[in-house]
Amino acid sequence: NMVITPTQTTSTIVTEQTGIRPQTISNGLDLRVFTPSPLSPDIGLALRHRLDLPADVPVILHVGRLDTDKRVDLVVRAAAQAMQSSDAHLLLVGDGREKAALVRLCKSLGIETRAHFPGFITTQQGLPEVYRLASLFVTASEIETQGIVLLEAAASGLPIAAVRAACIPEIVHHGENGFLSEPGNLDAMAHSITALLQNPALAKRMGQASHRLVQ
Repeated sequence: NMVITPTQTTSTIVTEQTGIRPQTISNGLDLRVFTPSPLSPDIGLALRHRLDLPADVPVILHVGRLDTDKRVDLVVRAAAQAMQSSDAHLLLVGDGREKAALVRLCKSLGIETRAHFPGFITTQQGLPEVYRLASLFVTASEIETQGIVLLEAAASGLPIAAVRAACIPEIVHHGENGFLSEPGNLDAMAHSITALLQNPALAKRMGQASHRLVQ
């Protein structure tokens, strides 16, 4: 039975009556599906075998369309820099028009044996387990309006290296659950990935912060 005057909004009335300011949440996830629960050794080894990943290496994960607007080329170049000082492998889940070009780019950068393109993987085909296998999530996309894969990564307890653009700062809080670099800044993104690979304790704390944030 509230009457909203021309100078009021539903938000201001709720805030006045409850003392709590409403917040907009663009999407939610089933946190029973996307979870940070560790994989059992058997499942983890089987999944690594399926993805052609060595048993103990860190995994840099990207999930998304392999198209120009997603700037996956920047992810590959930044990961290649970070991989010079790490035995990490790069896992690029998804398909798109740029897949062949990205495979060639990995070869030109000398990481073709450590870069993996398993194609599109659905939730039913084991995508939640792929997140749980990874060490960190990375994206260079500047066009995200919903950030579903970022939410999935956060729900899976992953630290995130991303760019300061669109909705991403709503999900990735710089210095809390990951690092944000300026769009197109290759060296900064490589530094973010390197920092997470070289400091597992930091990566773990940021992954825990990701999970708290998405909850």
